[in-house]
Amino acid sequence: MEIVNKILEWPAIIQGIIGSFLFWAIFAIGQKVIEFSTKKIKEDKNLGSFWGRSARNTFYNDNFEFSNYSFFICIYGSIHYFLKFVIVVFISQILREFIPIFAYVGYAIAFYFIFRSISYVTHFDVFESEDKKREKEVIPEQKKNKSKKEKS
Repeated sequence: MEIVNKILEWPAIIQGIIGSFLFWAIFAIGQKVIEFSTKKIKEDKNLGSFWGRSARNTFYNDNFEFSNYSFFICIYGSIHYFLKFVIVVFISQILREFIPIFAYVGYAIAFYFIFRSISYVTHFDVFESEDKKREKEVIPEQKKNKSKKEKS
């Protein structure tokens, strides 16, 4: 509190400069953190999607052993981050009594872990809609390639 009183004694222009700098620093750091976490969540989603698609395809092809393995990898990835979520929330609850700001930061980190956990769990309906979308894109390309071959 003593620091705040000292800053309040400074001229208004200096206070404005410091305030602007702090706003810019928080904004820039926040932007980098969001960029990084979005990238990681997208990578996890793609990885979980790969293993989920592999599990679905191998299950439909009656290769149950590899299908189980793929399902296990999806579940393991999800549980791994879910346990981190639980641990961070637990520690944040303990710290809430002593240093509330650490608890709030811990809750924000816990949200990051829960979203990473969710990214490993994909539903088969997503794959079916992606397959239909891919088919619509492939058919026009095949027609273009066919017409190019006919012209040659």
